[in-house]
Amino acid sequence: MKKAMAAAGIACSLLMYSCDMSGEKDVAQNETVEEAVNNQVQELGELMDAQGGKDGENAADVQAVEFEELKNFLSEDLVGFERSEVSGERVSFSGYSISQAEATYTRGDERIVVRVQDIGTLSGIAAKSMTAILSVELDREDDSGFQRNMVVAGHKAHVEFRANTNPPETDATVLAGTRFLIEVEGHLDPPTLEALIDELDTQRLIDLAGEE
Repeated sequence: MKKAMAAAGIACSLLMYSCDMSGEKDVAQNETVEEAVNNQVQELGELMDAQGGKDGENAADVQAVEFEELKNFLSEDLVGFERSEVSGERVSFSGYSISQAEATYTRGDERIVVRVQDIGTLSGIAAKSMTAILSVELDREDDSGFQRNMVVAGHKAHVEFRANTNPPETDATVLAGTRFLIEVEGHLDPPTLEALIDELDTQRLIDLAGEE
């Protein structure tokens, strides 16, 4: 299981520069990103084969939604913040595909970044890894804030809240369905995070992939 989590997380990190589901892992200095991705794809393939090929059998039939669709999902305003920037990208490699959209929202000097990823053909193994991580009972709290696995707007999530900053800051990763990761970071507290995920209309996002 730990190996599966590492494979899913590292692949996403290399491709989208932001999705780390297994902790820190750097590309060796003498290894190019392309070589690292190719090596990770091979490891993912081996992991899928080890699971009886279930995740790999339908890989060609599962493609990440276009990033333009994800950009449209990020509305012009969220929880009182106005969107100031929005961008997107889609990466395909060896029959696999991942897409991402990112938006920056501002309110005065406050700033929130929202990132939505469709892990597409990696969804089988990555979703299992992410679900396993988010199902771990984790609750750490001190005077500076907390780090917690919890449910946010009906979805499993990992939330890190820093109460000792002004204004408070939150980093969160939310799993919507089996394919979509929503990352939120910036000047907001947990109740505002809950409201933000509600406003994003995650069901509409899940419907893009034909999930129930």
